[in-house]
Amino acid sequence: TSLSRSTAAHSTLYINDTSSCIFQKNKFINKIYGNSLVEKHKIITKNYTEDKDFYSIIASHNGYEKKFGYIHTRSIKISKKEDKIFGQDELKKTKNYSNPLIYFIRFHIYPDTKIVKTKAGNSILISLSNGEGWLLRNKTKDFEIEKNIFLGNKNKIINNESVIISGNISEEIISIKWEIERVSWIMNIKKIKRAIISVSDKSNLKLILPVLKKFKIEIISSGGSYKKIKSMKHN
Repeated sequence: TSLSRSTAAHSTLYINDTSSCIFQKNKFINKIYGNSLVEKHKIITKNYTEDKDFYSIIASHNGYEKKFGYIHTRSIKISKKEDKIFGQDELKKTKNYSNPLIYFIRFHIYPDTKIVKTKAGNSILISLSNGEGWLLRNKTKDFEIEKNIFLGNKNKIINNESVIISGNISEEIISIKWEIERVSWIMNIKKIKRAIISVSDKSNLKLILPVLKKFKIEIISSGGSYKKIKSMKHN
């Protein structure tokens, strides 16, 4: 829609709340010629490869070079052997820009999909309406969840959410890696009313507890597990 295209929110990565391209906002021009670009980016590289382990796609554009002095490259590798997707966004400096720069990487979430940030902050659990579960993970940056609107339905605007990674741009090359992996234990979690937790290795409690809370699952625990859960302020 014209509204979504007029903002930076439709971009995979954007800098300083600025889109990589700018659409014409004149109603008369749009009526005659359709949605047209005032400023558009140039695709610098695009490549698809395949080997025995991965499907790989890489592409770059110069949509932020003129204004901010950076080239954006995104690479995605889809595993053939596991339910995993590996992504990397890179910003490479080509010229100086005097003012502070901040990047945002946005992952739009489809309506009716439940998401929750884990205690560690650097991963998001995604529960699809069909019961499938996925984990979006980043090793170096924390995620934030933001309220959004979904404009894919022609009849109405639907409230939904998106996941954000952000950070300062201060180096010649900025690289942000992320991955998405299917998790089997969340598949039928909607059917669970109570969960008994008794574990010796408590390192993954920070991953599980927010999910149980999201789906209003009662926790039954004792001993060391109970003390650990209580110390994490999980009610």
